[in-house]
Amino acid sequence: MICQLTRRFITLGLAGSMALSACGSDGAGSTDSNSASETIDAAADTTPPSPLATEPTTSDSASGSGSDSASAPATDDAGDDSASEGATRTVESVYGSVEVPVDPQRIFTLDEYAGAALLANGVEPIGSFATFRARLPIQLLEDADVDVTESVFGDANLEFIAEIDPDMIVYTDFGLPELNDTLSEIAPTVALPFVAPWRDIVAAIATTAGVDDNGAGTIEQLENRIAERSANAAPDATISLLATGPQFGTFTVGIGGVAASILEAAGYGRPDAELAPPDLGVSLSLSPENLGDHDADHVIQLGGDESFYTVDELQALPTFQALPAVQDGRTSVALGEIWTSSDPFSVFWMIEDLAAIQAGEEPGTIDDVDTRWAAFTELVSG
Repeated sequence: MICQLTRRFITLGLAGSMALSACGSDGAGSTDSNSASETIDAAADTTPPSPLATEPTTSDSASGSGSDSASAPATDDAGDDSASEGATRTVESVYGSVEVPVDPQRIFTLDEYAGAALLANGVEPIGSFATFRARLPIQLLEDADVDVTESVFGDANLEFIAEIDPDMIVYTDFGLPELNDTLSEIAPTVALPFVAPWRDIVAAIATTAGVDDNGAGTIEQLENRIAERSANAAPDATISLLATGPQFGTFTVGIGGVAASILEAAGYGRPDAELAPPDLGVSLSLSPENLGDHDADHVIQLGGDESFYTVDELQALPTFQALPAVQDGRTSVALGEIWTSSDPFSVFWMIEDLAAIQAGEEPGTIDDVDTRWAAFTELVSG
């Protein structure tokens, strides 16, 4: 769902406690001439296979057995297809219980990650803001003919939402309870969690969309895919996640977020220096001088939009080049806007990236969005 750093909100005059992480791009979609469907060429070095898999594998393997499942957040079973107009159900938002329509028809999402999360559950919003300028979810929304509008979180945008007259507002929580209160005056508003285990987030999104069964099915299918990766993971193998950006320096992904929980479930450890809670969203700030503490069997560099992920700058650091994994070519570049996100499709994407790495191939780029989205929708509908 979310991936950007607080620079977006500082420039919008919303400084303060922001629970965000780095990613995204500057090209936002809009209902006018602004389009976010341009291709981002994520830098991808050609690298030999890393010692992460027990044996060679391919990235399009068949489903295996599942792992532990998680229950969806508490919700009232209010009504069915015959529910009368105006009937409500209770869902759990980050900021407490919210009464929402049983069958919402006009859901507006405050950010493109929340919009893409609804699409992943078969629910099409009437429109979405492109708050984080992340091209991949914007492209998904535009491909579904959802109106995407660049956002600046001002009075005009609140008026814009009110004029649309949504019956429900959904967004990814980024630590602004006062904004949540304001939005709730327009329509029932649900803030989705961001920093949490991936199962909890997938379940929360499905519950919010009113499709709990979809959430349970998606969790089961994704668990099967993770189990495949775990079965093929070399014993005691480790993965490091590293990134450098022009606004926030060098960082990794701290524990507690989706990417960390996926790596753990897939059987991979992390360097001890990365086993700390994040200090901003899912991001954990690092000192370049201490990159020697981040060596692993494989190093994933977060890349994509150079406005947020400067892979060349990371690779230019002497301490990065001194890592044995780098010297041995055991590195790859993955999309930062995905590996710092948390929606169901991003979970699927990260799992597919692990499959590619285990097979000695490169992770996906923005050019793979159509192919991977088709594979995801086929998986969760099967």
